[in-house]
Amino acid sequence: MEYMSLAMLVQYGTPVILFALIVLNVYQSFMIHQMRKELNNVKENITWGDTCGERHDEIGRRLRTLERKTGLNGAAV
Repeated sequence: MEYMSLAMLVQYGTPVILFALIVLNVYQSFMIHQMRKELNNVKENITWGDTCGERHDEIGRRLRTLERKTGLNGAAV
């Protein structure tokens, strides 16, 4: 079995390496595009601080009402 010389390896290996790099570039481009779409979806679904604070205030108000009505906070019914 004859081994390839360095010149033959460069001659035949370079196109294969370039083709692999092109395929990798296309794959990475596709994945980056998918990640951008997912990040945009995440951005649209973020609950910002003011809305979150209002939600917590409302939940706290409801819990205080329930505690008052059930007598769990130590107050008389």
